[in-house]
Amino acid sequence: MARYDGAAEVPLGVARGRDFVDDIVVEGVDWSADTFAAAIRAFPDQAGAALASFTIGAPTFTGGNTIISFSLTDTQTAALPAAPETGDNVILFWDFERTSGGLKSTLFYGPFTVHGKAA
Repeated sequence: MARYDGAAEVPLGVARGRDFVDDIVVEGVDWSADTFAAAIRAFPDQAGAALASFTIGAPTFTGGNTIISFSLTDTQTAALPAAPETGDNVILFWDFERTSGGLKSTLFYGPFTVHGKAA
């Protein structure tokens, strides 16, 4: 797996065809003026378009913390690649970038597991 200086490896996952919604809370700093982007690819540095791009809400600064919401729709998670064998999970790659003052940095990265569902 790729390594990024200063970035934290965070595994994420979702059941195929379900919504994914999460928040990132950054304590003690105001990043509400910054912009963020996050995407899923089959593997790090995959060329071309991402398999899915997260929707990222406007960051808010509340109680001394910056809160950033990010999500995928059920349609997006349903469209992610299937496992080669029925019933297996698919492990993809995600990362989360911050742009501040024109400089980009990766904050988080890691495996993104798509689980099958029973219902």
